[in-house]
Amino acid sequence: MKSAWIFSNSQSEDVASLKKLSQRFAQENVEVKAIVFAHSGPLEDGLARLKEFAGKE
Repeated sequence: MKSAWIFSNSQSEDVASLKKLSQRFAQENVEVKAIVFAHSGPLEDGLARLKEFAGKE
């Protein structure tokens, strides 16, 4: 899920932002059906991939 260098000024900031987003969704018990990115296809498995990503790095 990390952004390509060509689309970002700071990949490390991107990673930190996604981790914070995952934490915020968990704290607020938000239901997410899909995550859609501007330069790639949608992830239609709710928060599963975001949680997996946030737990890896």
